[in-house]
Amino acid sequence: MTNLTNIQRIYFLGIGGIGMSALARYFNLHGKIVSGYDKTPTALTDELIKEGVKITFEDSLDTLDKDAELIIFTPAIPKDHLQYNWYLENNYTVLKRAQILGLAANSMFNISIAGSHGKTSTSSIVAHVLHESNKSVAAFLGGICINFNSNFIDGNEYAIAEADEFDRSFLQLEPNIALITSVDTDHLDIYGNLEAIEDSFHAFCNKVRDNGILITHISIKEKILNKNVKNLRYSLLDKNADFYAENLVVNDGEYTFDVVHPNGKIQQIKSYYGGRHNVENAIGAIAIAINVGVSEENIKKQFPLLKE
Repeated sequence: MTNLTNIQRIYFLGIGGIGMSALARYFNLHGKIVSGYDKTPTALTDELIKEGVKITFEDSLDTLDKDAELIIFTPAIPKDHLQYNWYLENNYTVLKRAQILGLAANSMFNISIAGSHGKTSTSSIVAHVLHESNKSVAAFLGGICINFNSNFIDGNEYAIAEADEFDRSFLQLEPNIALITSVDTDHLDIYGNLEAIEDSFHAFCNKVRDNGILITHISIKEKILNKNVKNLRYSLLDKNADFYAENLVVNDGEYTFDVVHPNGKIQQIKSYYGGRHNVENAIGAIAIAINVGVSEENIKKQFPLLKE
């Protein structure tokens, strides 16, 4: 198994991707020498360059890092890519992004958020609430979190990872807490049918560590769950769930609601995230926050800050 602690030089193939750039930021902030390739400049590559990361936009053997100890690639890199093949042919350690995310996240208290939709919003809310509640959070996000103007937050105690079902990437993660927002028909080029997708999510549930917690939307089928760990359900309004909203009111873009949970109720939470689906995402995030010991007072205090 690759030991990330001992590696000092890392080269990214596809460094400008939203998930790749989060990992690049993580390693750069932790003192590694980070460089990489991407096809075209973007706002993300511009930011990485400002942060001290060297990036080439030319697929050339003259521009790669021959001293790199680890090569991280995205599946979007074409199989005939010159740099990719050179590293393979010269026996470098070449690993997928998902494998590295797993190694990084699994080294901390791992909070992994999966689902066919809602991952980024839920992950961003969790990251915000925990970070602002003085938890040391490393968040690898699939979008730019408005409150931090970044897709990465640095910390060393809790890892918040978007668990991507594409190419079964999320099976690299071993969560202490896993949350699943939804399981729908998607990525049929990978899976072929819904049953195969459900089987993959079941395998992800089985990656939850012993004594871990599995939090799922109440729509998730029982057969997908891992019954060997603690199971909790959440919903927007369904009172059969462990976490749900009451007294939901919308006024000029502000959502106000109470969250009922197994030990009581948090009253008058306010959120500016648009849509009832984001209220539901917030409820899932609150379920995570409660289960890592964030107080009701802190949870309630953070939510007015969540503006799109």
